[in-house]
Amino acid sequence: MRMKKRVFTAALALIISVTLAAVSHAADAGEVILGGNAFGVRLSEGRLIVVALEDVETENGRVCPAGDAGIVEGDEIAAINGEPVANAAEFAKQIEKSGGGDVTLSIKRGGSELEIAVAPAKSVPDGKARLGVWVKDSTAGVGTMTFVVPDTLAFGALGHSIGGTDGESDETQSRGELFGAAISDVKRGQSGSPGELQGTFGAQKIGAVVVNCEDGIFGVCAELPAELDGSEVIELCPAAEVHEGAARLYCTLGDDGVRGYDVRISDISEDAEAERSFVVTVTDPKLIERTGGIVQGMSGSPLVQDGRLIGAVTHVMVSDPTNGFGIFIGNMLDDLPAVLR
Repeated sequence: MRMKKRVFTAALALIISVTLAAVSHAADAGEVILGGNAFGVRLSEGRLIVVALEDVETENGRVCPAGDAGIVEGDEIAAINGEPVANAAEFAKQIEKSGGGDVTLSIKRGGSELEIAVAPAKSVPDGKARLGVWVKDSTAGVGTMTFVVPDTLAFGALGHSIGGTDGESDETQSRGELFGAAISDVKRGQSGSPGELQGTFGAQKIGAVVVNCEDGIFGVCAELPAELDGSEVIELCPAAEVHEGAARLYCTLGDDGVRGYDVRISDISEDAEAERSFVVTVTDPKLIERTGGIVQGMSGSPLVQDGRLIGAVTHVMVSDPTNGFGIFIGNMLDDLPAVLR
């Protein structure tokens, strides 16, 4: 693709639990149930990523134990004192339990594995042991469903993997759980700062995550999500028939359910297997007013042109949130047989 701009994954999107029979059925029928509903996903094998370092206020001044020990942003913390750790809450508990004693962090950085000893500092405001590090569980979040296969309830979306770098399968984080989600707030995007759909997970699981790969995440619903009850069954559009011009983007921004918004498709790749298959430009004043354009959490939002499903939103251009990228719907189906072998 000619356009080379900084992009940001538009958040978590989808996962289709699927058997080869389910994939073949979807392709043969050429029709799926249109998505657009929000959901929460949590993968079974989490990864804890360092997203920022900060000073800890102590009786002897401000210090950053993590930074002083050589920990950097982007490090993955795999274990504390040999005990695996997969989420931020568990990490905080382990550090507090140390009572200020040295801890050894097992770090993954690039292709290397490191053991780094760190001495937590006692924070003056609350008396707790702290490392001066912000961490994020990269395997849980809110996204948007792209489609559901009518007979099997296999579902798919996202257009990129969860947790890994773009374009790479993350086989260690393939299995997990799907939950209903309610969008509680929208952080508008602006140039240089991607926005976000902020939501909460429902208590009840609504499906299972089976595959997390470069073209999306895939699983199966226990039953058709309530938000899609009555949704239309829509025909799939081959990549060769996607054209520049008007289309509709479907997503959920609050308690008003799935809604369609005007967008424009351009810069269509001649490579039917391109991960960034085309550019999506938001033209709908209502969507721009509410979100600023494409925001995190809208990954997987289905795109419809001439009454057929052409693909899903995958990324937002950080420099201009009214623009982003989409993936051909065929990519999300064609790769499944290879993934499931």
